[in-house]
Amino acid sequence: MRMLSFFILVAALVPSAQAASLGQSFQSIRKVVTTPSGKPFQTKAAQNRDALVALLRDNDPSVRIAALKALKTYVSQTTRTRDAVLSVYQRDNDKAVRMQAAKTLVFVSGYNRVEDALLKTARFDADPQLQAISIKALYAQAARSSRTRDRIRDIARSAGNPTIKAAAIWALFSTSADSRTRDFLMDVVLRSSNETLRVEALKSLYLGMGHSRIRDRVMQIARDTNESAAVRKPAILLLSNAITSRTRDTLQRLARYETDAVLRAAAIQAMDPANDSIKAYFHLVRRTETGGIIDPLDAE
Repeated sequence: MRMLSFFILVAALVPSAQAASLGQSFQSIRKVVTTPSGKPFQTKAAQNRDALVALLRDNDPSVRIAALKALKTYVSQTTRTRDAVLSVYQRDNDKAVRMQAAKTLVFVSGYNRVEDALLKTARFDADPQLQAISIKALYAQAARSSRTRDRIRDIARSAGNPTIKAAAIWALFSTSADSRTRDFLMDVVLRSSNETLRVEALKSLYLGMGHSRIRDRVMQIARDTNESAAVRKPAILLLSNAITSRTRDTLQRLARYETDAVLRAAAIQAMDPANDSIKAYFHLVRRTETGGIIDPLDAE
């Protein structure tokens, strides 16, 4: 249709003889991009995409979930595909299917309709699990948009359910290089009485470890024997992303003298910052050996 509209526009701007010639050229192109029956030609990838979209209407929820997982490759390619996944997310009667749809929408969370739908569910849905996965699905958009970061921080502050708070803190991991985000996360670490939230806030500070004030606070927590082991472990592992003479000395001392075996192991692990398990622990986006992307939301 776009090609036909383009031809009509050009034909109106050139002499009739040239327009006729253009018409012949257009028909030649049309033969290439259509099948003998006159239907638009589709690549194998497009055929796969359309087949997967059709499976979103299957009666079996497990089939719909499998189709949604496969559509991660295609969801950003066409508006029709994006809208089909969004419709499943908003309307499917199976919670597991909707949760998988939220994970697939990560790849198109920059579109206003998608972001608004995720935020609406995060704020108002009656199911905490669906709320949590919807917030987490905004992590990529949060890295791009200060407005999205503000909205996620607002949820983290105002949510009464600790599960929702933890999910919002999780979603901020991609933005902790931002000063307002890292200050908010550190405030949770220092002031919250909820150990789970403190641990989650520390895990989301990985990308903020380049800031000296954050680095010093984390190092203090890592060395504090009065602090719980559950909170000290992520602090120790965070030092893997802040290798200075002081952090290196801290890790070496912990590896040698720490009495808790789990924390000693964490210190040794942090001395190898290239360790892929550290990136997984801090739910960072990773690449496979073949260049594929490992989405941290897959593990949620």
